[in-house]
Amino acid sequence: MKRLRKKTGFTLLEVLLALSLAATAVVALLRLHVISIRMVDRSQTQVQAAALAEQKMAELMMAGWPPLGTDTGSLEQEGRDYRWRTEVTDWKLPEPIGADLLPARRILVEIRWEQGKKEKKVQLVSCAADRSLP
Repeated sequence: MKRLRKKTGFTLLEVLLALSLAATAVVALLRLHVISIRMVDRSQTQVQAAALAEQKMAELMMAGWPPLGTDTGSLEQEGRDYRWRTEVTDWKLPEPIGADLLPARRILVEIRWEQGKKEKKVQLVSCAADRSLP
């Protein structure tokens, strides 16, 4: 009598199932990669906006006693459009605290940009004292 040899290997169904599982895993990994790229882009944009706000603040502080008022403008940095606004106002402390202090001004720098369908912003606030007084 002849013995039948048992054939080893995978059936078509097993191969298809393994391929579908592998394809699902690859799609999930690609989705995570796209999400991480978006997060890095958003982070870089926010860091760039903060650097622009610091630059505008430094420009105002270098001028010494900043003039009162509001100023606006726009600029393009690394392919993205930013809008900036500066606002300088008198800063008054309550009378018992601020009686012996130099006059001060509050400086607000705001940077805005479009990210997707939303508008994002970064604000930086500081104070400057009048150093010209004796």
